[in-house]
Amino acid sequence: MAAPMDPRERKALLALTSTAFAFRFALLLLPRVIRWDEPVYLLLGRNLWSGLGFTFSGHPELHHSPLFPLLAGATLKLTGRPEAASDIWYVLFGTLLTLPVYGLARRLTSPGGALLAAALVAFFPALTTAVLYWGTMTEPLFLLLIYSAAYCVLRGLDGDSSLGAFAAAGALTGLAFLARPEGILWMASLAGAALVVLVLRRRLGERRRLTSLAAIPLVFLAVAAPQLLFLHRHTGQWMISGKLGITYEIGRAVETADPVLYDEIINTLDADGEIRAASEARYRRGEAGTAALKPAEASGRLLRNLGHVLKSSLSSEIFSALLLVPAAWWLLWGAKKTRDNRDDRDSRDGGEILLAALVAPVTAFLAFHVQQRFFAPAFPGLLIWTAAGLRDLYQRLPAGRSRTVTAATTTAAAVALAGYFVWTDVEIVRHGIATSDFGHQAAGLWLKAHSAPESAIMTQDTAISVYADRGYVFSPRAPLDQFLAYGRRHGATHVVVDEVEVTVVRPFLKPLLGPPPPELAPLWTGRDGHVGRTLVFGVRPGST
Repeated sequence: MAAPMDPRERKALLALTSTAFAFRFALLLLPRVIRWDEPVYLLLGRNLWSGLGFTFSGHPELHHSPLFPLLAGATLKLTGRPEAASDIWYVLFGTLLTLPVYGLARRLTSPGGALLAAALVAFFPALTTAVLYWGTMTEPLFLLLIYSAAYCVLRGLDGDSSLGAFAAAGALTGLAFLARPEGILWMASLAGAALVVLVLRRRLGERRRLTSLAAIPLVFLAVAAPQLLFLHRHTGQWMISGKLGITYEIGRAVETADPVLYDEIINTLDADGEIRAASEARYRRGEAGTAALKPAEASGRLLRNLGHVLKSSLSSEIFSALLLVPAAWWLLWGAKKTRDNRDDRDSRDGGEILLAALVAPVTAFLAFHVQQRFFAPAFPGLLIWTAAGLRDLYQRLPAGRSRTVTAATTTAAAVALAGYFVWTDVEIVRHGIATSDFGHQAAGLWLKAHSAPESAIMTQDTAISVYADRGYVFSPRAPLDQFLAYGRRHGATHVVVDEVEVTVVRPFLKPLLGPPPPELAPLWTGRDGHVGRTLVFGVRPGST
C-alpha cells in the first residue's frame, strides 16, 4: 500500500466488503433462469465432474474456456441446483473484487477516495444486478483475476519482491485466460504498461525489475499451456480460442438483430452433416468459422460499433456518461494536485498507467460486436477514476464552508447517486425478467421428473438439458426430416421446441405446432410471455 492502513480504515473496508456480500446475497432472491452461455458452462462443468472430459454434446469443447465450468461444475454437483451453482461464485468473487479495487485506488487518491471507489464497485448495477441477467456469470471471476493481477503488478513496480509479484500477476492473468480467452489481452496490456512505467522512471535500480518483468508472460504461458495444447490437439492450429472466427460472423447477426442469420451461422449443418459450431473438421479444412476477412468490411464494422457505443453511452442505464464527468475531471486536473513529491508521483503515475491498461483492452470488442457485458472489465477502472474525481471535487469546496453546507452537499450527492443506482437496478430487473425463458425452465424440470436418467434432449436451449439433468443433443437448422434424422443419429430421446423458434427462426418446423409427425409423441406443453408455447416431444422407439 502507499501507506500502512490504520485500524479504522481496515474496519471500514471490512464493513464495506461485508455489506457487498450481503447485498449480492439478497439479490439472489430475484427471479431468474439460466440462459445463453451460462447453461453451456454448467453442462461443461457437469461433464468434467462426471468423467466425460471437457466435452459438449459428445464433441471436444473448443469455444469456451474451462475454469468457470470447473468451478460451477463442482458447485452444481454439490447443490444440484443450476442457479445456485453459479450464484455461489457470483457472490464470492463479486464481493472480493472490492479488495484489489481498493488497493489500486489507494495508490491514486486518499483512503477515503479508495473506500468510495470500492463502494461504487460493490453496488454498481452493471457489476451486481446486471450480471444475474447477462447470461454468462463469468464476469465476477474474470474481473477479480485481472484486477488482482493489476494490483500485483503495482506491488512489483513499487515493492521489494518484484519477481514474486510479477509471477503472481502472470499466474492470475493465466487463470483469467482459462476463464475467458480475452484474458491474454489483459496480460499483454498489463505487462506493456509495467514496461512503460519502468522506462519512464529511468532509474538504474529498475533494471532488476525490468528483468523480473519477463515473469508475467512466462508464468502466463505456463498456466495457459494446457488449454493452448488442448486447442492445438483438436484443431491442428495454434489459437487462443476456437470461437474467434464464428464470433466475428455472429457480429453480422447482432448488428441487424437477425435471429435467423444467427441460427444459420451457428446451427447450419456442414458438409459432414454436423452442426457448424461443433465441427472440428472445419478447422482442418482451413475454415476457422468465418469467410476471408476483408479490411474494408472490418474497418466499417469497427466504426459502426464505435458509433453505437458513443450513442448508447448517452442513454444507457448500464453506465451513464455522467459518471465519466468526475473521471474526466480527475484525469485532466485532479491528479495533478496530488503529485507533491517525486516518490509519490512515481507511484501515482504507475497506478494511472495500469488503470489505463485495464480499461483499454475492451476496445478489441469493437472489431466483433457490441454487448454491454463485453465492457464490464473496464467499469471498475472507470469507477476508480470517478471516485478519485468526486473526492477531489469535494476537497476543492471553499475552505470556509460550514458543516451544514458540507453535510448538505455530501448528502445530496449521495442521494442522487443512490437514486441512480436504484433506478438502474429496477430497470435491469424488469427487462431481465421480461426476457427470461421461464417456460424452458419448466420444461427442463418436467423432464427431470418424467424421463429416464440416460435420456438425451435435442433443443436449441442448453438450459433445458441442464435443468433436466439429462444429456444434450445439438438442434440443427434443417428441414423436419433432416432435423429428426440428426436427432436419431445422435441418440436424442426427446425434442423440445418453442413457438418463437418454429414460427420466426425456423418456420419450416412449424408443423410441430400441429399434430406432430409419427416419429414424435407429444408429452408436455407450457407457456410463458417471452417465447409462447414450449413443447416437449418423446422420440418414439424404433422410428426411422
